[in-house]
Amino acid sequence: VDNRWDVSVACIELGFCTNDFPNRPLTMGMPTYTINLDLAPAQRWTEICSNASYVSLWNEAVAYVVEATPDHGAKLEDFGQLINSLIDLEYAQEISGCASALGLGYGWVTIANLGYEASDACTSIVVQTDEGVVMHGRNLDFFLGGATTELAKGLAAIVKFQSGGVTQYTISTMAGYVGALSVQSDAFSITINTKFYSNGIVGLLTEVIAAIKERNATLVAFLTRDAAVEAASFSEAVTMLSSVPLVSEVYYTVAGTEPGQGTILSRLRESVQNSTSLDYDNGKWYIAVTNYPWWEP
Repeated sequence: VDNRWDVSVACIELGFCTNDFPNRPLTMGMPTYTINLDLAPAQRWTEICSNASYVSLWNEAVAYVVEATPDHGAKLEDFGQLINSLIDLEYAQEISGCASALGLGYGWVTIANLGYEASDACTSIVVQTDEGVVMHGRNLDFFLGGATTELAKGLAAIVKFQSGGVTQYTISTMAGYVGALSVQSDAFSITINTKFYSNGIVGLLTEVIAAIKERNATLVAFLTRDAAVEAASFSEAVTMLSSVPLVSEVYYTVAGTEPGQGTILSRLRESVQNSTSLDYDNGKWYIAVTNYPWWEP
């Protein structure tokens, strides 16, 4: 790359924009928090979710949904309350505790924790260098565009989960989203990419409820946190992410600390649809996925 373009210039050069728009910083710092896993689940997110900036952003977002929906969001909140009663108790209590700190009903925060099942986009890549170093990267780009991006930027945070004063794993997330879109432990890292769902939000929520009730399925971003706790190695993480029932389809990208440890899983709700892995010796020095089947033209 000969020139480093800002977003505005690149958009015009590629023909997607006709007019220049104000420059904004391309990068920004993310605050870092520590969550004490030795606390009761309802207390773990209190410091983060009581942050005045996060409280304001959350309440503005909920107010927008209330104003934009014919029933003022009543059905969404009801779905959220029902789903909260069905999911793993530890996560349900974390969500409820955060909701209390935000000054919102827990149904709203539960619905938001299904956001990645419903929308968003993203790209993940794993690269192995000539020296055998494995690197894992991802971006978060949002299907709904600028407004969602600005909200996500305002809520973005790095969270270290500790027990006994020792960090067990670290996630990058958005305040109030208790799952892990990106997680790193000492042995591996995991990122998530959406598989787009075409039957609407009510259809998705109905299927989520059925999946939890009938198959004890978990949310896709809860499984990444579970893997960070329960899997002791790259291979154990891949096995766990391959087998646990999910409420929706998703792409998981996993990287380890040793050469060759990089795998992408295309997950169906109950099985693996396809997978691909690093194979440096045969010229496969990187693997990448967006939101579509990489094996199709």
